[in-house]
Amino acid sequence: MRELVEWNAQDNEIKAKVCKHCESPQNVLITRTALEHLGLISLTKDAVAEAVIEHINLKRRMYTDMMDNKDIAYIFKNCDVDGTLLYVKVKFVKRGETESMLILSAHSDRRWTNG
Repeated sequence: MRELVEWNAQDNEIKAKVCKHCESPQNVLITRTALEHLGLISLTKDAVAEAVIEHINLKRRMYTDMMDNKDIAYIFKNCDVDGTLLYVKVKFVKRGETESMLILSAHSDRRWTNG
């Protein structure tokens, strides 16, 4: 996992791209798992998108990570979604010629352990 930094132009482009997608809800998809997580705490996809924009605008930490399938994901730890701190993970996906952003996870920041 690597933190995106302000002084890196490519990192700033990624942040701008995430915000652009969040500003167009029709370009944001959400997995069933993330919806189930949100259903447990009564939040919406739009609330997550708004929180991600605020997270970036407030210059809070954002990370990038390579998933097991080699896709690149972007992670927002302690993302404040309507007063609830969540671990949010997104990635970009192509649907034909259109690129969308997929919310993979939106849940409380739990610690995973091996074994």
